Amino acid sequence: MSYSDYKYIYIILVFFLLVVGTFFEKIHIANEKRKNIYIITILSVIMGIFAAVRPASTPDTKIYIDFYQIIKEPSLYIRNAFIVGSRILGIEYSFAFIIALFKSINLSYRVLFFFVGFFNSLVFLLIPTKIAELVECNPNRIQITSVFFCYFGLHYCCIALRAGLSLSFCLIATYFLYKKKVFATLFFAYVATLFHTMSMLFLVALVYMFCKKKKIRRIKEKTVTVIAFCAASLSLGLGGWLTKTTIGFIQAFFNSIKIYSFSGYLYGGLDLSVGIKDWFTLVSFGIILIWVSKRTRVPSTIVELSLVGILIISIFYPIRAINRASDYFLILLLPSIGAMKKRNTQLSLFSTLVAYPLMLAVQLNL
Repeated sequence: MSYSDYKYIYIILVFFLLVVGTFFEKIHIANEKRKNIYIITILSVIMGIFAAVRPASTPDTKIYIDFYQIIKEPSLYIRNAFIVGSRILGIEYSFAFIIALFKSINLSYRVLFFFVGFFNSLVFLLIPTKIAELVECNPNRIQITSVFFCYFGLHYCCIALRAGLSLSFCLIATYFLYKKKVFATLFFAYVATLFHTMSMLFLVALVYMFCKKKKIRRIKEKTVTVIAFCAASLSLGLGGWLTKTTIGFIQAFFNSIKIYSFSGYLYGGLDLSVGIKDWFTLVSFGIILIWVSKRTRVPSTIVELSLVGILIISIFYPIRAINRASDYFLILLLPSIGAMKKRNTQLSLFSTLVAYPLMLAVQLNL
């Protein structure tokens, strides 16, 4: 099975699971919470299995397989596993320690893929639901599940496993922040940085959520303004202009001190053109955020932080390497959409026909 086949099978799987999940969601039983736990667990097991059968052509798979062959006893990695940013052969020591643990008990690397895929899926589906329950809201589980499968599921539960673990612990930290458990919040935020240093961005988000607790006035109008700015930025190529201008200043500085070898590094990996994926992300997330901003029960700071993800894409799109940094803010759409005060038929229709297909196209790089 090729990586392309793997992605197309995922599309079929998403359609099947969302149809079946919607059917079971509408079945009412005496213990609704238990039913929902069963559904989330089953979905997580399925995602774990899908992660376990990822083909060798999937990004990072060969690196993990080769590393699995040379990994030694866990004790050699445990000391550095708690140092943020420490790596061995390009893999964080924290993840290397987990790999060593699985190998030490003679488990296949595919069992590791299953475990990480299962854990990430469980957190992505369960924690936003728990946050919605904290604000005394009946969680909109169908929307949470749809956004998860269409934008986050394959990438963070089956491919980018370390980044997925990092995002999972960011969500857990957010949950404990709203439970007002400061130590647990700091602990899980710290664990998130052990698996991906990009999660340090989320520390800023946590501080903002902790410090700014007042409800933001006219949040819907501000959301519309930000989305309009992002659309203008993509239309006018503002991100490309800012990037070229900034690089020009940096290059001029190095030239002034007789250093000419940095030009290749500065311009390497840049893509100054606006991609269709950038527009897909803006349309799908932007319009949903406009709907959600006025109806969600979670603090409006969460909606603000979700908008930061859109801003990152619209301004820093030329630097594709940091585009996924936006997901450390877009992840907050899960509790936002899950905690909407009431169901909205127009939103559901738009999401099903427009937003979710666009999110899936972005995730699968179609």
